[in-house]
Amino acid sequence: MLSVRPELRVTSDGFESIQAKYIGRQVTRKKSRLFNHDLLGEVQFWRDFLGRSTPRIFFPFGTDRQNLIVSTSLSSGQVRWPGIPAEHDMPFKNVEYVDDLFTWAEAEGLSEDDDPDDEDAEETLR
Repeated sequence: MLSVRPELRVTSDGFESIQAKYIGRQVTRKKSRLFNHDLLGEVQFWRDFLGRSTPRIFFPFGTDRQNLIVSTSLSSGQVRWPGIPAEHDMPFKNVEYVDDLFTWAEAEGLSEDDDPDDEDAEETLR
């Protein structure tokens, strides 16, 4: 599983950090207005960005075709709680990305063994 933590980096221009004594006030102000629906929006944004709107995120390691493959599907579960008033209720739709020809081929290409002695693999390439 890949975890996304709600952290904030406070800068003056997008690159330069501001003085430490002002960071606490900025973060407190921002997080006091960050509700669950807003946090889900952030998670959706990063899932879409990192996964390129595909069902999986591929992290290549080294030159010998080692890859870490992470699903972009969000975990789900049931929570029993009293709820919130209807006027504050905000709908949430968990969008699932579907494999297309390109994402399927990418996943298949990364999961196959590249054994040079495998005759079936050689036959498939011809």
